[in-house]
Amino acid sequence: MKLGIIGSGNIVSEFLSFIDEIKSIELVAIYGRKHSIDKLHQLQNKNNIKKVYTEFDQLLLDEEIDTLYVALPNNLHFEFAKKGLLAGKNVILEKPFVQTMEEFMDLQKVSKDKHLHLYEAISNQYSPNFNKIA
Repeated sequence: MKLGIIGSGNIVSEFLSFIDEIKSIELVAIYGRKHSIDKLHQLQNKNNIKKVYTEFDQLLLDEEIDTLYVALPNNLHFEFAKKGLLAGKNVILEKPFVQTMEEFMDLQKVSKDKHLHLYEAISNQYSPNFNKIA
């Protein structure tokens, strides 16, 4: 998986704290707003991320990226995921997936039509506590 990370908040730092344990993931790029450029470069240097983007459309054009990890505020998940899918990228959305069932159905249709993967980044089913409630 050749990953483009969307966002630079705390959840991204948490994600990056273990991602090097998954050898099949290559950190290709990270995207954030221009005012976050210093933080983006810090994350890039600390985690050996190849590229930094502050223009989302430029990231979408990067043919080296095949999957996007969207870790933005919840109200932005749909917009960025849909643009990613339309650009031919697989998408992993941080939880919660999207805000409405209509948004989910829209993303699901685009992903199916384009034969792309669409996932929610949730791992609680692997937590020992999950077995107690299941």
